[in-house]
Amino acid sequence: MIKHYHQVDTNPEELLADNIYNEIGQLINKKTGNISGTPLQSIHYAYNIRGWQTKVNDPSNLGSKLFAYELKYNSPEYTNKSAGRFNGNISEVDWKASDDNKLRRYNYNHDALERLKSGIYSEPNSTIPQNDYYNETLEYDINGNILSLQRNRFIENMPAAQVMDNLSYNYTANKLNSVSDNSANYGGYPGTSGNLFTYDDNGNMKSHVDRGILQIDYNHLNLPSYLKFDKEYYSHDSWDIAYNENTKYMYRADGVKLKKIHTYGSGRTSIETTRKTEYFDGFQYEEDILQFVPTSEGYYDFVQNKYIYQYKDQVGNIRLAYYKGSSGTAQIDRTTNYYPFGLEFGGELNIGYSISPNYAYSTQGQERQRDTGWSSFKWRNYDPAMGRFFNVDPLSEKYPTWSTYAFSGNRVVDARELEGLEPYILFKTEENAAKNFGQQYNGKSIIQGKEYAANIYLKKAADGKMYYYYDTPNKGDAASSRASLTWFSEGKPTSVIHSHGKSTVGDKIQYDDNNFSETDKNKGERTGKKEYLTTPDGSLKVYDPVKNSPNENGRVISTDLPSDPKDPNRQNKINPVENPDPVKTKPIEPKKVEIKTGGEVEYHHGRIM
Repeated sequence: MIKHYHQVDTNPEELLADNIYNEIGQLINKKTGNISGTPLQSIHYAYNIRGWQTKVNDPSNLGSKLFAYELKYNSPEYTNKSAGRFNGNISEVDWKASDDNKLRRYNYNHDALERLKSGIYSEPNSTIPQNDYYNETLEYDINGNILSLQRNRFIENMPAAQVMDNLSYNYTANKLNSVSDNSANYGGYPGTSGNLFTYDDNGNMKSHVDRGILQIDYNHLNLPSYLKFDKEYYSHDSWDIAYNENTKYMYRADGVKLKKIHTYGSGRTSIETTRKTEYFDGFQYEEDILQFVPTSEGYYDFVQNKYIYQYKDQVGNIRLAYYKGSSGTAQIDRTTNYYPFGLEFGGELNIGYSISPNYAYSTQGQERQRDTGWSSFKWRNYDPAMGRFFNVDPLSEKYPTWSTYAFSGNRVVDARELEGLEPYILFKTEENAAKNFGQQYNGKSIIQGKEYAANIYLKKAADGKMYYYYDTPNKGDAASSRASLTWFSEGKPTSVIHSHGKSTVGDKIQYDDNNFSETDKNKGERTGKKEYLTTPDGSLKVYDPVKNSPNENGRVISTDLPSDPKDPNRQNKINPVENPDPVKTKPIEPKKVEIKTGGEVEYHHGRIM
């Protein structure tokens, strides 16, 4: 994708992004907002020889940029705080935001299983550089359950960092019984006395007294349907009867959240008050008023009638939001700094000065719940103050060596939490993996009119044999898609596959739907890796730079994928469906994958002019 525009109703089109790529397809510059000549931000990206991302802008020379960060793998500056890593894990990260222009740094230490042991905080250009203000240190059991967590904070006019949390965890197997805070300071995790947790038969937490939650009920998908709190309110109809504050949820049959109603007491009399939030495919309402809808670069605020842009870090945390101010230049909306496990500095989301206070998305881009303090992923809820989930991993039976409640495998610096239920299957051949991608995603791609892209890997399984699998596909737009920004550490990436969306025959803008574009083939020539393509006519094709020349269009592997009825060259009568049933095989299951920062690959249709 070169340029991405967005329009709301009859408003003028907004240029969300104007992208520039290098000769191997990596994004090296993105201009956001306004117009290409005078963007709100011109964001630069840098990579090392392995294709791993090293910089977004330059924190040592911020200039007119609002935010920058640098990832260091094997060459940290503070070698007394962390050793260099040669396996793709991150040893040190620097970042800076223009609102306070303070260079900040974390040095990371890991154990032999690559679980984070400590994040050591410093401010290299300050009077006291290695001040430990926001350190986070952890210990684990063999399954990855956190045994202890210490977390510091900065308090104005104090001579040194204060211990905000000194948590001790007590377990039965993988179930957390209690958490005690021995710091004697309130902040971060709210519990101090070690209240007991209770669980249902499916391993879901039924109460969280430390956060004032007395009862949690779940639906058949193990998603919370009702929460009862220890605070009370008085009804408009019964002034002499107190009721417990509560939250109710409604979901679609496939688990997508539709509605949340929080009932609580407000004012001196704790009178009954409700806050209703509704979710409609990204459009979010508060009390029946449309608030915002996400875009590829942030979101559009309907109340303010503004596009809000975001800087995100390597794991998807929202670090800085900005918008076009009255002078036509970029205005910072909010800045957020995070501990390694995702808790915001200060222990809560800072929206005090935001023009968009109802936007509460934060850690890894997930919504922070005001009533519970949780970060809500689709299938589970996460407490960044505690560093673990409250529900069993939906795929826990496949990973017996992992704690069923661990967050990101405790590899939180370079790994993003997978939602679970991804269709990971091992295949004997690369073409079988590519065909399964086509069976699962070509129909979805046609219906949505969007491209999907994924990496294909080769790995050794538990039986000692080599198998192929593909990672979670990324969704693009109508004419381009980008394979995952991250690479799995298990296995070797061997090829890339992407879909071409729907047939564009008869559309205002038409593409060469059923063939590789020159960009696709050129990328294969540069990397030496095969390129796979699924098309609207129902075909699976491969371009092999070793066997094919650039003037050839690859080889057809099969013509039995879901196809677009609108395509005049349709190869079959297999209609597309949004969510096909997973292929029922008896594969050897891979271990839970871990992720490291990697390069970017983007694909483009060849436009018919």
